[in-house]
Amino acid sequence: MWAELESNTRLLHSNLAFPLLKKLTEVGDPLAKRVFKEEIAKRLESGYWPVIEFLKNEKYIDLLSREEFFYCLLENDEQGQKEVSIKSLRTYYKKQNIITREL
Repeated sequence: MWAELESNTRLLHSNLAFPLLKKLTEVGDPLAKRVFKEEIAKRLESGYWPVIEFLKNEKYIDLLSREEFFYCLLENDEQGQKEVSIKSLRTYYKKQNIITREL
């Protein structure tokens, strides 16, 4: 039934919806993959650091391509949250030991 409703994450608590979407994505469900990436993007676009940290810790961000990840942060910039998006990007990459120079 959940699949018939296009895997609508509002019907399940996020603690259930995210792991379920991840598993469905891993087994090759194209609808789940699309919905899952959209849900990850929505949360990144919120600019809310605890949510971004959760997505990082659970390795959900890793499911996005580099371009998709940057696009989510740029969307924040267009919504007038440039400080949040740049800060989030800098913090994320510092924690990943990717940054070698200041952004």
